[in-house]
Amino acid sequence: MRMFLTNFQQPVVLRFAQYQMVANQWRRFLGDLSDRTFGLPPEPYDADFNVATVNIEENGAFVEGVTPYVLPPGVIRDVDITNINNRQINEQSLQLSVTDLRNRDARAVFRNYNLDLLSYKRLRMYVHAQSEDAENGEVTAFVRLGTDFSDNYYEIEVPLQMTPAGTTLPEQIWPAENEIDISFEDLTETKVARNLSGQNVLVPFRRFVGRYRVTVVGNPDLSAVQVAMIGIRNPDLEDFGGVDDRLPKSVRLWVNEFRITEFDQTAGWAALARANFNLADFAQVTASIRYATFGFGAINQRISERLRETNLAFDIALNVALDKFLPEKWGVRLPLFLGYERNRVSPRFNPLDPDVPLNRSLESFESADARNEYRRLVETNFTRRSINLTNVGKTRKNPEAKVNIWDIENFTFTWAYTEELRSDIFTAEFLNTRQRFGLAYAFQKERKFWEPFAKAKIFQGSFFTSFGI
Repeated sequence: MRMFLTNFQQPVVLRFAQYQMVANQWRRFLGDLSDRTFGLPPEPYDADFNVATVNIEENGAFVEGVTPYVLPPGVIRDVDITNINNRQINEQSLQLSVTDLRNRDARAVFRNYNLDLLSYKRLRMYVHAQSEDAENGEVTAFVRLGTDFSDNYYEIEVPLQMTPAGTTLPEQIWPAENEIDISFEDLTETKVARNLSGQNVLVPFRRFVGRYRVTVVGNPDLSAVQVAMIGIRNPDLEDFGGVDDRLPKSVRLWVNEFRITEFDQTAGWAALARANFNLADFAQVTASIRYATFGFGAINQRISERLRETNLAFDIALNVALDKFLPEKWGVRLPLFLGYERNRVSPRFNPLDPDVPLNRSLESFESADARNEYRRLVETNFTRRSINLTNVGKTRKNPEAKVNIWDIENFTFTWAYTEELRSDIFTAEFLNTRQRFGLAYAFQKERKFWEPFAKAKIFQGSFFTSFGI
């Protein structure tokens, strides 16, 4: 790696006290985040947005008039277990600094993810803010989660309490009013409220949940989060019930412990039953039923790998010897097989809105018939019916009778019919019918042995008979 320093007017001596490369998975978002309420393009300007890190080892010392970096309340520094001296690992936060951020504009960093958040309940993050020209509540911090940054996302926005310079108490440096602690259910409920209102999905829909302002755009999906964004906004305070001075703001943010918490520990259960019994000597019945509910999983499975649907499957098979009902002297062989199989999968979440529970989506329908019809559409159903006649034929009742080529006993007949019916959210009905016919012929002529030396006297002597010849 090479570093160049140019355009000096006079000789300069540089001394490096420490040169350290710091990896950062959060990148500056270069797109437009301004509020285009009136559809006007923003005027280009430089808000001097910087991204850095602060840590307790380099920024934790007390300096008069400067807020030192401290751990958020309740956070404990990790210990390096590979070190025999129990060395504590340096704890740090992401720092976002912006200068002269215009009114109704924002700056942010983003990170690519591939997350399924349906197994969790809450989103949390500590936030610290300090500014020389912004008062409490004049600047907000926001978090976006979604599949993209502009068309499909959830946004959580919280007004910030500014920490006075020189404050040393952790509770004041990381005030509880700044912390983001919101349930994912509040996000999905905002989307449900938007859908019920009939508003265009491309227009931001906002509602307040406590001190947070939640925004939904498009159709974001918490089961397939691709991107996350953390940013600073100079909002229109009229949206928060205040009076806006329309002035630019300069703010510095520390964000720490961006995390998801509280597993969904809904317990599921499963059952399996089998039965096999005979009806005298003419029928055999085999049946089984399997049932598993949402949340069921094996011991070695993660919580996110557990069932997210309720499965009901049962099957029954019947083998009947119909020839038992015919006179035995006829010698007819008539085995019959009947089979029926049914499988129904009822999803916990709406397949057309994967992070909204199905029961919550059904509440938007006014009539019970409409709810039942929608439930039927989103369920996955599979039905199989089978009927077989295999190796139908006639057995020989007189073993002494002469065997001829044209005897009916030489023929066997097979017929099999299978019908499969499938339906799911993508397929209204798929019917697959199969029939198979078979005719087999087997003829074996009566064996005759040729014994040319049977009457030869030379082979009937005592010498050959002693050897069994």
